[in-house]
Amino acid sequence: MSRRIKVLYLSYEGMTDPLGQSQVLSYMSGMSPDYEVTIISCEKRDRYQKQSAEIKQICEQAGINWRPFFFSTSPPGLATIYNIWKMYRKARQVCSSGDIQIVHCRSYITSLIGMKMKKKFNAKFIFDMRGFWIDEKIEAGYWKTSNFLYRTAIKYLRKKERQFYNQADAIVSLTHAAGEAIKKMHPVAAPKLFIVPTCVNLGVFKPFDDLIRKTVRKEMGITEDSFVLLYSGGYGANYDIGFLKTVFFAIKKIKENVSILVLSKDGVTGLEKDDLNNYVFNISLPYNKVGNYLMAGDIGIINYVNHFSVSGRSPTKLAEYWASGLPAIAPGGIGDVDYLFTTYKDSGIIYNPDSLEKDIHAILPSDKQKLRGYAEDYFSLAKGIKSYKSLYNYLIEKK
Repeated sequence: MSRRIKVLYLSYEGMTDPLGQSQVLSYMSGMSPDYEVTIISCEKRDRYQKQSAEIKQICEQAGINWRPFFFSTSPPGLATIYNIWKMYRKARQVCSSGDIQIVHCRSYITSLIGMKMKKKFNAKFIFDMRGFWIDEKIEAGYWKTSNFLYRTAIKYLRKKERQFYNQADAIVSLTHAAGEAIKKMHPVAAPKLFIVPTCVNLGVFKPFDDLIRKTVRKEMGITEDSFVLLYSGGYGANYDIGFLKTVFFAIKKIKENVSILVLSKDGVTGLEKDDLNNYVFNISLPYNKVGNYLMAGDIGIINYVNHFSVSGRSPTKLAEYWASGLPAIAPGGIGDVDYLFTTYKDSGIIYNPDSLEKDIHAILPSDKQKLRGYAEDYFSLAKGIKSYKSLYNYLIEKK
């Protein structure tokens, strides 16, 4: 395919953020041989100072034109408007100077800009929604519907959300569960809806290695006989710390020596020693080191709060767990997780206190090679890149 096809990717996540590296840069590096890719991203100054040289090198090697700008945080509310204006200005510059044919918008904020680029420059607009963002904010309690300003903002964004569904040339959902919900709420979206699950770079998350497992455990002070419940990823109001503790104490009735290993850049409160006695906590691992630490676990945990918005969740951590040889445990109703645990045998447990001991014994010791195969089958980056290429081709060929 000719490199004449030009794609502008808009991300409110920074490429120096772990999520930006795993869920944007990995994809676009794989797309760049066939497409001329420009990425505009919103970067946090401290992370940019630490990692910009590395990200620039990755982009140069992949032939990606990276156009970062700095994230503003104050004054609250107005800072977001300023960030949107800065991204809009850069997007307009890129679209004005070249024949951008596709504007790929990650989530809602960037879609405000993508919709304008479609109208002004006749580019194809992809609403890559990632999840039900407005509902996530409301359900987490970040946006108070009792507050006039929040209520006004929510009303405005709901209007824009409907426009995204109506005006987008393609809509990407991470899960089939969310896809079905979208079809019911917005029938106009059905014919242009694509399901692309969160994918994992299997080159970063290596196959299980027992020597690495032992080395990490020794470094962390975790004994060989300890059963390790592992949590990896972000943490916030949409995550249920209570579920992690519930699972910990339930497993403690089955296993004598239980530890928790938490790998997160966010501070996790509620894991006090007097509650859990024996836990291991580690924050801010570099993205390319996480895989080694996952190997130290016995079972990975997924613990979103069970709200409507979780139907749109495709947990990146599940892909990473499987790639590293970890089965998982989760509450019911998270995205397509129930379906995945049923389809891929012995890959995980939907938590049930009445059958936990039986369920644990059924999946452990885990077949780490089989779990790796599951990750390759459903979550591989190569599969994700192929899906996006098919989507891009569909849009280019579409009249």
